Amino acid sequence: MTILLKRKIKNFSLTVLLGGALIFGVPALERATAPPELVAKAAKGQMSLSVFNVGQGDSILAQEGDKQILIDGGPNGAVLERLGNAMPAGDREIELVILTHPHSDHVNGLAQVLARYKVDRIMATDVTVQLASFRTWRELIAEDKIPVDDPQKIKTELVGDMEYNVLSAGTQAGIRGSEHDGNSDGLNDSSIVGMLKFGQKRFLLMGDATTVVENKLIAAGTDLKADFLKVGHHGSNYSTGEKIIEAVSPAYAATSVGAKNSYGNPAWRVMQLVKNRGIVGYRTDENGTVAAVTDGNSLQVSPERIK
Repeated sequence: MTILLKRKIKNFSLTVLLGGALIFGVPALERATAPPELVAKAAKGQMSLSVFNVGQGDSILAQEGDKQILIDGGPNGAVLERLGNAMPAGDREIELVILTHPHSDHVNGLAQVLARYKVDRIMATDVTVQLASFRTWRELIAEDKIPVDDPQKIKTELVGDMEYNVLSAGTQAGIRGSEHDGNSDGLNDSSIVGMLKFGQKRFLLMGDATTVVENKLIAAGTDLKADFLKVGHHGSNYSTGEKIIEAVSPAYAATSVGAKNSYGNPAWRVMQLVKNRGIVGYRTDENGTVAAVTDGNSLQVSPERIK
């Protein structure tokens, strides 16, 4: 990595951690110091999945032994401490990083991850935005010559015994205009939606996809049955319709959301839908990191704290 890029990362980190309150609407202390948290511990032959508590954003780590899939990086550098706690001591390599879509609350942390970890390959759409963190992300990928898989062409990623299948992904051509300011709602439906499988257990990870994508998947006859649902778009009122809940029929659901966020997420309707369907639901603002462990047959899900 060049000195110039190192300086960019340093400056970017300071911007996110010290000056991001007006941008992200999250207390500066929460961004600067990630509190101790639950760490999903998986024995040999098991996979853990952690929906990290990173404030108003998304970051999910799937891990089998010393092999990892990181899906999004949240809005700030909190993901670095989460990874340091969750990954084996001395492990500085992540086999696969997936950017579902380039909104700041998903990509900001990934720019910092690339600066500190060796990443074997990346999956990302061709959608671009005018964000400093996204430009840094792209520059670091080019600098380190990291292969980037196109979800329009590669539908399955294998990391150890973990299998990630792409169910939906947008393209630049599918979004009006060639560049976006990073706040366009059209970006949400460009999210990579994926089904993570380990043995017989299935985890549906919705990114920020709204009911528009949900209904398309259902209409196409996509098999959406899953044991665990990462609720789409932070539980906003624009995601998680009754049809998707019926199609997925999960035992557990986790919503990644920041405390007292300015968006009003998660929506009361969504939380009631989860509750009324008898799904065990957790949200990161109240329960902290949500950790799941499976041997491929059984599944245990534990929150950092019970409200």
